[in-house]
Amino acid sequence: MSLYADHPRGTATVYTLSRHGPDHRLAPNFRLIEMACPWDGVCPKYVHEGVEYCNVVLVHDRLMLALQGARDFFDTRVIITSGYRTERRNAGIENAAANSLHIDGMAADCNAEGVSLERLASFFRDVLGAGGVAVYSTHVHVSVGREGTWGTAFANAFPDGVPGYGPNTPIRSALLPGDPFAAHPGVALALVAGGWLWNKFRSLR
Repeated sequence: MSLYADHPRGTATVYTLSRHGPDHRLAPNFRLIEMACPWDGVCPKYVHEGVEYCNVVLVHDRLMLALQGARDFFDTRVIITSGYRTERRNAGIENAAANSLHIDGMAADCNAEGVSLERLASFFRDVLGAGGVAVYSTHVHVSVGREGTWGTAFANAFPDGVPGYGPNTPIRSALLPGDPFAAHPGVALALVAGGWLWNKFRSLR
């Protein structure tokens, strides 16, 4: 399985703007507010800079790794035009799939300043290895929960692969400082096991 794609639904992290704050960092160059859903008229509301959003935001960490990877590779701003969506919000978008992975926080529509949509899509297709990538007239859709390529057909801009990236190559620069789970899974497991053993030892005293 790719590190960045083909993950099951229900594995995204649940955030709230009121608790975590709109500037909470999902990755070094991405804030929580960028993945937030415009208010759907029903869900609890959060107002930021005069704009109404749904307070709850679902975001999958591997999606953010892929987005940050594109930001690092192209060395330019990656703009998220649509991130998490509530079911109600999704239903109001023309031609949106009823089972869209946006609902699970596992998809984003985006573009990158100064980078063609085809080149951006090619990056995601190569890095994800088994994810959903689509090119539309104004944006690229990328998801980490379903395999496939749809939308406008596009040629592979990296026929020899993206230098330094691949389905099983961790995007190290996308990791936040102090995140042992993402950077070093083995270390994270040792920390968890050590914590459990320590608590067990303390309970026996």
